[in-house]
Amino acid sequence: MKKEFFLGIDGGASKTAAVLTDSEGNILSDYKTSGIHISSLGKPQLKSCLLLLEVIQTICKKGKISPKDVRFFSFGLSGIDFDDQQPIQLKEISRVSGIPKEKIILVNDAIIALWGATPNPAAGLFSHGSSFTNALRPKYGNETLFHHLCLAVSTYDLRTEVFVRILRMIEGREKSTPLKRKIMKFLNIKSDDVFCRKLYLDEIHWREKRATARIIYNEWLKGDTTAAYLVNKAIDEYVLIAITMINKIDSESAHIVFGGGVINNAPRKFWKILVKKIHNSYPNVVVKPPDLPPEYGAVVLAADKAGYEPQEYFKKILATKSRI
Repeated sequence: MKKEFFLGIDGGASKTAAVLTDSEGNILSDYKTSGIHISSLGKPQLKSCLLLLEVIQTICKKGKISPKDVRFFSFGLSGIDFDDQQPIQLKEISRVSGIPKEKIILVNDAIIALWGATPNPAAGLFSHGSSFTNALRPKYGNETLFHHLCLAVSTYDLRTEVFVRILRMIEGREKSTPLKRKIMKFLNIKSDDVFCRKLYLDEIHWREKRATARIIYNEWLKGDTTAAYLVNKAIDEYVLIAITMINKIDSESAHIVFGGGVINNAPRKFWKILVKKIHNSYPNVVVKPPDLPPEYGAVVLAADKAGYEPQEYFKKILATKSRI
């Protein structure tokens, strides 16, 4: 049987990752670059499409094949949010890249993240990193986004809440704890007035805000009461999301996968509590981090589209990647 090639791309707001594989599960090349954000409405920006083309050309060159040799291009991109906009987005990406539409799989980045999360057919994914990524499926071929637009607004984020708690400490509405001093020291802010001013004027960079999770976890392990409040509330939110996904999947043997830096970088104690609380309601559910990064999930999706058995191809990719 002639060897076939699959190209997977995970494009988010902060970074883009790509991988090129063949039908035997070999990894030919990979590549990372800056973010590709596709506009949710209307045609994608030309700049984004050209960056996508650059990624395709670079990874194919590294893998020593021509883009014409690729059977399917599987793109999981931030901004592929609405079914009625997807044909417009697909048409423009095809036009700029020169790739025929029938060779392009275009989905939201949460879908390829789910394909990489686990080979189990019944699965749900919740990832909390720079943003929220969520998807689920009762079986292969039935992948759907899990209210990702609602969750992006409504889901609790301890990195945001910590700033509210510090403001309450400054106002005197809440007892001050060492967490306040640690956060202000990390931000290089020396007074309460400066903290309030910078927060009001939105002068604290989002990267600094996102980096506060590590400090919160460290103070939680030391017994800080405010950090404990933040962490326990986050765990309860994740448990509620997991139980909701399990009910929608309708399988008590599903895999519930938690990913993203906020969760994956949490201490072991966090994971033990999270798993225990989920198992209190659904003892047979598997709770775990992702097996493969999203770009690898994209090539598993492409292989499935080409007619390969997805669980077997997943295992081949996982075995190959573990040897690298």
